[in-house]
Amino acid sequence: MRQTRFATAIVLTMLAASYPAYGLVRSADDSAARLSRTASAVENSWLGTYRGKFEGADGEIEIAPAGSDRLAIRIIVGAPECSGSIDFEAPVPTADRLVLTSTDEMTEGLCTITLARRGRTIRSLEEGCAASHGRLCTFTGKAKRRD
Repeated sequence: MRQTRFATAIVLTMLAASYPAYGLVRSADDSAARLSRTASAVENSWLGTYRGKFEGADGEIEIAPAGSDRLAIRIIVGAPECSGSIDFEAPVPTADRLVLTSTDEMTEGLCTITLARRGRTIRSLEEGCAASHGRLCTFTGKAKRRD
């Protein structure tokens, strides 16, 4: 029995040394590095150009890095009767949902766009953004990542 405990302790020690992420003791630096890798993975899962159909127009959502833990988001819609675009900068989301808000300078109304990502697809839902695109189309739609 004593020999089995000793062998188990050696195996656990070897695993901890070989695979620090599974070690028994973690330092604050290990936790910070793990959180940074997680944030980076979330950010990278959002990055790209998404194209699809929006109400009244074809559209595109472009998401690019905007510095440390921030994203630059541009939504563009266009059709013969309607076109528009809007830009946001937001913190990297911690989940598959991102709520963007801005105040329209001319109308002083609040524009809110909710992006919900599932795999390579983003669904966009807008509220109060007509000043950015006109009445014949909206930023509400569904787009799939192309790159």
